[in-house]
Amino acid sequence: MGNELLFARKAVKAFHGEGKEAIDLGCGYGRNALFLMQHGFDVTAVDKHPDCLAEIKKKTDKITTVQADLTDYEFTKKYDFILCTFVLHYFEKNIAQELAGKMVAHLKKGGVLAISLIKTPQKLNADELLNSVTELSTVSVVEKSIHDNPHTGANYPHDHDVVFYIGTK
Repeated sequence: MGNELLFARKAVKAFHGEGKEAIDLGCGYGRNALFLMQHGFDVTAVDKHPDCLAEIKKKTDKITTVQADLTDYEFTKKYDFILCTFVLHYFEKNIAQELAGKMVAHLKKGGVLAISLIKTPQKLNADELLNSVTELSTVSVVEKSIHDNPHTGANYPHDHDVVFYIGTK
């Protein structure tokens, strides 16, 4: 979805910290990881699909890639900027809440957490996301409908109701 890069731009504008270590969780082919790198961040990109990580490596060797399922991923340090776009809605609600809690725990003071997700019945919703990040100061929560073009799994134009969250520690 094209809106995720716009969201990453907005989240970077909210960052006023001094450090520049970022992690992109569920990075896919790395559009946001590359964007963060271009804005001076030292980026770690995490995804379970090796083909996605290989595409990032074709474009740059300046991004650290980690192949891992987010349910198994263990943070090894804290980050100044944590980005997770359109991933949490794939997990059961309790797992998504646990992952959001891990993100908060591994965010440095002054850091930014940016999460976007598709609102899906029986999955994490905006209120539940907010309850998972209560240690943070909310910068922005936007719920809206966005248009998506045909892709694998939906071979027709369609809309998604989404949540965009940005918070600081």
